[in-house]
Amino acid sequence: MEMHVINATASEIKKAYYGLAKQLHPDTNKDDPEAEKKFQEVQKAYEVLKDEEKRQQYDQVGHEALILSRTYSEMPIFSTYSIGTWVEKMLRGSGMVISQNGPFTLQAACPNCKGAGKIVSNFCKSCRGKQVVKGPKTVKVSIMAGVDNNETIKIPRSGGSDPDGNQPGDLYVMIKVKEDPVFRREGADIHVDTILSITQAILEGTIQVPTLSRDVVVKVRPGTEPGQKVVLRKKGIKVQNLFSFGDQYVHFNVSIPTNLTQRQSQLIEEFAKEEEREDDNGLQEDRAESRYDSLLKSR
Repeated sequence: MEMHVINATASEIKKAYYGLAKQLHPDTNKDDPEAEKKFQEVQKAYEVLKDEEKRQQYDQVGHEALILSRTYSEMPIFSTYSIGTWVEKMLRGSGMVISQNGPFTLQAACPNCKGAGKIVSNFCKSCRGKQVVKGPKTVKVSIMAGVDNNETIKIPRSGGSDPDGNQPGDLYVMIKVKEDPVFRREGADIHVDTILSITQAILEGTIQVPTLSRDVVVKVRPGTEPGQKVVLRKKGIKVQNLFSFGDQYVHFNVSIPTNLTQRQSQLIEEFAKEEEREDDNGLQEDRAESRYDSLLKSR
């Protein structure tokens, strides 16, 4: 089986020939007894490649073209391999190899250059021969109102570069929404906690509640218990791609004081006694009703 590289251009062949001729010239290789022979073989190989007809024969059948050539018909057959070797050296650069085994010919990517047609000896220090350089890149992203956690935004042609010169890929940005110290989010709705004093919870009053835009005044109804809530319509987050907004829920908690003044303690105690009297009166009323019911049943 024989293998040789094909499809090199005329300028590439000429450049390769001058390089080999300079390298193998007898004047620069005086210590090599084979120098003149090698130099002549290179010249003969170049004569084959300069001739379009002979070049086509070589591309089709390989070294046998040298044997069939009239110019070199008088040459011993053993020398055709040497000339063929120099021909192959001049033809390198196409990135393809042809494999001959009898009458069959197969073409495949060159195993040395991987089809690139050239082998780089000195790599670029920045890209190390990969033609692209990895590094950070700042991209401006437009965030739509109402975007939620873990949503993905596609930015066309802002991804990695293509070494072959094609358009860059796309960049996908995953959104992470930072937790807010005041508001809790559930879709387009938001929740906020507010604390009431005992007097605010027992008596009616008003409190200031923060919203996404500004503080608003919320009325507290008398007898408000811990855990109760009020709804502020359309004070939530904008719904994506729509002209509507979510709601804001205000959750009430009641603060129990631990450090009371003497006056406050006295008032609380009076309030407790009043509750006891009300309980006693209620109990007496219940007993009276019970006795009355018993009399009615006895009749």
